[in-house]
Amino acid sequence: MALAASPDSMLGGPEGRGAVFIAYAPAFILGSGLLAPALVITLRWLGLVARIHREAAAIDPFDRAPIYAFSRLTVLAGLSYVVAAYYSFTVNGAFQAGNVPSLAFLATATLFGIAAFVAPRWGVHDRLVRIKDGLLLEVERQVSGVAAELYGRIDAGDFESASALNDTLTGLNTLRDRVTNLPTWPWPPQLFRGFVSALLLPIVVFVASRRLETLLP
Repeated sequence: MALAASPDSMLGGPEGRGAVFIAYAPAFILGSGLLAPALVITLRWLGLVARIHREAAAIDPFDRAPIYAFSRLTVLAGLSYVVAAYYSFTVNGAFQAGNVPSLAFLATATLFGIAAFVAPRWGVHDRLVRIKDGLLLEVERQVSGVAAELYGRIDAGDFESASALNDTLTGLNTLRDRVTNLPTWPWPPQLFRGFVSALLLPIVVFVASRRLETLLP
């Protein structure tokens, strides 16, 4: 369908369309044939990743190694589709221009790549958010209790005990800061930044190049 919708200027005019069809048909058939098993394998792997995290009995937000497990797999799976779409759009840009079926396919491939990166681990993110909220709630409860006890000791003039409670309160505040800074995204920061950069860089380059074309005589 994408080849049929390509502009005549890319096919040597209407008379050259048949020859181009014959020349490129094997490549299109091979690409379409490989796409189906690639999608099946990708969905299978990502489904297993989502299931493993979903069935995890416990998640320790302070232990990042298990949380970051399989993050490279989801990044590579997502990037493979995003990069393939960008490559086709840039290398075959003239062929893609005005080709609605091809552009729709590339847009779908890009969205699928983003979903492959995000969707399998979104459940872990939700669990980490809930765990973090619970930890913060518990710390705040402890802080309130110790603070109330501290005020009572100060009012009673028991400054020696108040000093020990003040040390406890300082430790709780330190713990609260640590919990507040806990990340809830199940990807190492450098991997996340790398994926976002790979996603946005071609767009930035395209916009900048179009801008330069309008500025230069």
